[in-house]
Amino acid sequence: MPEFSDRVITSKGQPGVAYYILSGFASGNLSPQAQAKYGELKRYLTSRNHRILESLNDYLSPLVVDYQRDVVSLSAGETPTERHIMEAYYQSAIKSIDNPILFWSEKLGMEPSEIERLHPQPSTFRRVMREKLVKTGDIAYQAPGTENYPTLGLVNDLAGLTDSLPTLVWANGTYPGEQEEAVLLDYLVDNCLAGMNIVPDRSINVPEPDKDFRLKCLYEVVELAAQYDLPIFIGTEMNQPGHQWVDDLNLPTLAPLKQSFMDGAYFLYGHTMLSRYANLGYLSGWSQDQFKDRRSRNSFYTRVGASLPNTNESRDVLQSLPHDLSAKDLLVRVSRKWANPN
Repeated sequence: MPEFSDRVITSKGQPGVAYYILSGFASGNLSPQAQAKYGELKRYLTSRNHRILESLNDYLSPLVVDYQRDVVSLSAGETPTERHIMEAYYQSAIKSIDNPILFWSEKLGMEPSEIERLHPQPSTFRRVMREKLVKTGDIAYQAPGTENYPTLGLVNDLAGLTDSLPTLVWANGTYPGEQEEAVLLDYLVDNCLAGMNIVPDRSINVPEPDKDFRLKCLYEVVELAAQYDLPIFIGTEMNQPGHQWVDDLNLPTLAPLKQSFMDGAYFLYGHTMLSRYANLGYLSGWSQDQFKDRRSRNSFYTRVGASLPNTNESRDVLQSLPHDLSAKDLLVRVSRKWANPN
């Protein structure tokens, strides 16, 4: 986002670059138009990764990895990230380098004793590798710009073609851009933003004294999201080891936020089911005609999600809905068919 090129948003060392995802896809089977748009996005990823590998293979020689064999094979859907690249180099060094400790000490510019301490902790060590080799410096750093990263408009185009939800990823509140989150949300809400993603573990599974500040930031951003009528989707990163498999919302630190997080889950489920089986998702023309404001629209999908069991019967009922049904009548049908679990 060139409008924010003066600040780091959520990607360390890369001003103007934000983690931004699409949530609630109805299907993995994309239309030809959506497939073409997805191909554009994937070309950014592939070309950026190849540039990183070219630089790292040169710098880390004799340690060399092959993109297809060593990196792509680690990822789901053939969409490897920098973390997969670090994993490939980490594993390859263990197999092919006689003394990995001395090798990484030289290449990362760290004392052998520090490497020896960190190396047995794969996720921690790979994070250090990424920081030293890719996120800063001039070894494999990828500068912000449209040659390396897709534009917001391109990602939003794919959302429109798939009825998926443009979602801003919130990291932990410590980045400069997150210190002015309202400025970012003002811009993104005007550009199709539909929700926010939060990984609670980043705020609660941290040592003191950082934990108190992280928790404060978490509570503040949840309140801010409510002010902007943005549902929150929580969870974890599948390629980031060490996070909770399932968030415990009854923990004292998360209990005050439980209802907000549950509402976000109901909302996302309600949207996905209506999109998948009735073509009535959040971004559909039907939805835009039915609701004049974001709050009532969010409430509808949240209430549908809270009422609808995940069963074949739900699928059959949604598939049989007439397309001229009003949102009010649809909610009545769903509510009468199944008792609200709340």
